[in-house]
Amino acid sequence: STEALEMLRSLLFTHLGKRSKSDIFSIMSDPSLPFRLYPEHQRRYEDYLSAFEVIDPDYAVALGRAVEGFLPRAALCAVFARAAYGALMQKGAGDRVSGFLGQAAKSYAGNFKDEDHTEAFVELTGAKREDIVLAHWTEKPFEPAYVVFWVHRMRWLVLSVRGSCEWSSVLTDVAAEESLLAGGLAHSGMARAARWILTTAGQCMAEALAERDEYRLVCTGHSLGADVAELVAVMLREGDTSPTDIPKCLGGRQDLEALDSFLNVEPPTKGYGAKDAEPHVAPAYPSAMRRAFAYGFGASPIVSPQLAARCSSYVLSVAFDVDYITRVSVFGIDRLILQLTERSAAQLAKQWISQKMGRGGGERLSPRTRAFGANSQVAEVLCTPGRLLHMDCRGVGLTASPVKLLWSLPSFYHELYISTHMFHDHLPIRYVEHLLEAIRLAVPGTGQGLCLKDRAQEPDAHETVRSSLEAMIFTPVPAEA
Repeated sequence: STEALEMLRSLLFTHLGKRSKSDIFSIMSDPSLPFRLYPEHQRRYEDYLSAFEVIDPDYAVALGRAVEGFLPRAALCAVFARAAYGALMQKGAGDRVSGFLGQAAKSYAGNFKDEDHTEAFVELTGAKREDIVLAHWTEKPFEPAYVVFWVHRMRWLVLSVRGSCEWSSVLTDVAAEESLLAGGLAHSGMARAARWILTTAGQCMAEALAERDEYRLVCTGHSLGADVAELVAVMLREGDTSPTDIPKCLGGRQDLEALDSFLNVEPPTKGYGAKDAEPHVAPAYPSAMRRAFAYGFGASPIVSPQLAARCSSYVLSVAFDVDYITRVSVFGIDRLILQLTERSAAQLAKQWISQKMGRGGGERLSPRTRAFGANSQVAEVLCTPGRLLHMDCRGVGLTASPVKLLWSLPSFYHELYISTHMFHDHLPIRYVEHLLEAIRLAVPGTGQGLCLKDRAQEPDAHETVRSSLEAMIFTPVPAEA
């Protein structure tokens, strides 16, 4: 936790320290800023959506073994990702923002035991207890809770990682420096958490899949869990399964002694780069693990653009409306602070006075120059991993409309939007509900049983949804006459 807090302090010093006191004061002294920016952000959101490719529902829900759609599988994984929260989600208790915060407080206070989480997980997934291969419900910085379990009908071994709900997991979120991963860069906290999961669960998953070549490892999660699950898949696919997380500053090999010291290696004859050094040998994971897929819900921009594009064939990241976590990055927060500064009443008044007095040449000391000028330290531009699926159901303003699916672009998530429903849109149930809604709209005759809304307290609701989704995947829809 000390290391994570030190990373946070360094980031705050770097990105807030480059701003003047008047920049910070101008934001704090203008309580009307969020209300004035909201309509502008809503327009920008709608302008972006108008440029994206709308997905044909028939393609998204194409059923049967010959032409298999991705949407039923994504919905099934969304159910599993929500279930990773365990007792927090039981009986729909965490399906509202206030309820989620209350359940998270109970979890932090130790009100839930491991057995409570396991019981809730079985109910939320429709799984059997004997299907659970490994469950780790304790959270620490860089050590998220997760469950490994079988879904035999799908021939999946599923790794479901819990998202942020306790203070220790928030420390993983704020450790936002970059580290090296598979020839690119990744959010350090998420990369360390993914490496820790492979260290603690990798051997168990390998043994489970050793004689099951027809199976596949599927990684899923929501929020922090999505980020970590996607990086686990990337590490397995790209062969970067070393347990050691190397900071970006030590990636150039220019300072070999510093890297040797970081890796705790003796430099003279066995150091990094020595001829007789033994390279790290990746564990011999079975092909079912090396062919891992990942479905992330509410994932953040956490990897470099090249790496994000490289994993698009095996990672699907799903975002919903203006979910704030899908837009949270150091670069995005930096842009929002600049926008708040430039649109504040104090800054607008200052600009007006300068123009009236004929002082138009103060650009050298402007907030934009301080934040993103040639001599400023600008954060790395990171992207959300994989293929990006965006779900929109807001229409214009707050008017709800049927869910619409679009293939989006990484730049869409580089700007943090202010909205009245930015926190509500991040709830795990929102992803489950609207993926199920998209299936119901595409397949009216067969998808009516796919609904959790207002049914969370029914004991068999989740099992019914799971069995219905699995049946849709393996049962072709009859062609219309």
